[in-house]
Amino acid sequence: MKKSILAAILFLSASEAFAETTPEYGASKGDFSTEIQLSPFNSDYTLKLDALKLRYFASDNDALIFKFGISALNGKDVPDTDADDYYTTHYNGWFSLGVGYERHFFHYKRIDLYAGASIDYIHGFAGAKKIEKGVKAEICSGYDNIDDVSAFDGFAIDIFTGIDFYIYKGLYCGAELGINMQDRIVSGYTIRRRNLSKVEVNRGGHQFLFNTSVEPLIRVGWTF
Repeated sequence: MKKSILAAILFLSASEAFAETTPEYGASKGDFSTEIQLSPFNSDYTLKLDALKLRYFASDNDALIFKFGISALNGKDVPDTDADDYYTTHYNGWFSLGVGYERHFFHYKRIDLYAGASIDYIHGFAGAKKIEKGVKAEICSGYDNIDDVSAFDGFAIDIFTGIDFYIYKGLYCGAELGINMQDRIVSGYTIRRRNLSKVEVNRGGHQFLFNTSVEPLIRVGWTF
């Protein structure tokens, strides 16, 4: 009898200890999560940071999201021979700020499925400079004449669905797929040439972009 009582006490103690140390996966009302999104595979073989994202869970299933993204390219082109004696530098890129909403509709152990939408403001920038025999021959502000990219301002709408897989407690990784629509207003640009007055070029117009996104994104985040 004493052995049975002792065994029962040990079993209950072990069960309580296990329950206290067993992690709970997923987020609940009042939680925050921070996340980075990386593109590990690019045509230029560089690691690209797509976005930083913050979530606030207004309920167990509803989350408000805030995003910041940035991408930039800076290049230098040199001639094949020293006789040409010139080189060009150029850059272009964008940054974005966005807000949105997610509905987390399915939870099972470590898995969390969700769907949502966001709206983003996007600003594109660009520029170029040509140096010839040590003299600034041409400077483009707002236009990358190597890659034919202009500065712009615009808005984007994303509709997406995704999955979070919780590795341990609040640590998770995941993936997303969705539809992206952008409306851009293309900016004019300025060209300054040596011994000439600057030239203002107004390209103007709208660009509307629509695409689906199934990208090999690595999403890593922490819920707290």
